[in-house]
Amino acid sequence: MEQLISILLGGLAAGMVLFIVSVGLSVTMGLMGFVNLAHGGFAMLGGYVIVLTMASRRARARSVRAV
Repeated sequence: MEQLISILLGGLAAGMVLFIVSVGLSVTMGLMGFVNLAHGGFAMLGGYVIVLTMASRRARARSVRAV
């Protein structure tokens, strides 16, 4: 049951991120008349920051448990 809830919440979080990026691109296209590709670049940069932060926190937690 816990795994099902985890999968559902992960899918919901991924869907919300995609929704926010797509709405941002749609608003930019509607207001300016062209797609600003930097919007997607900032979303990708944010994803990399989150992945690196999570990896460093996991490594730090493992080193604390080992001591």
